Amino acid sequence: MMEYTVKERIIAHLQVCPPLKEFTGTADRTAVGIAQAIGKGRAHASLVLNRLLNEGLADYRACRIPEQHMKVRCWFLTPDGGYQCARFTVNELYEIRQTLRRADCLLSRKIKIASNKKG
Repeated sequence: MMEYTVKERIIAHLQVCPPLKEFTGTADRTAVGIAQAIGKGRAHASLVLNRLLNEGLADYRACRIPEQHMKVRCWFLTPDGGYQCARFTVNELYEIRQTLRRADCLLSRKIKIASNKKG
């Protein structure tokens, strides 16, 4: 199994996210949601997202998230970013998605362990 870069994991994650509506988004399109999905910290994800923005592969829009009161940045792939994602084979995308799911499971376990320690 290959190791994929953070950039590749973010592109794969954004590719499978539900499309943005006019001014509403989902939590998995925010920097925090993306960081949780790829198993990295928010600061690291934000750095890579800004690089993708500078490369013209991703962009953001201020959107309302149903659980939050303020507008936040919701990220999406540009046509060039979609082209970059299209270069992955189906098997590679499947592997990346498996990696993202494992990171999500590990994160949820850490949260459960931390909440058990507090209580």
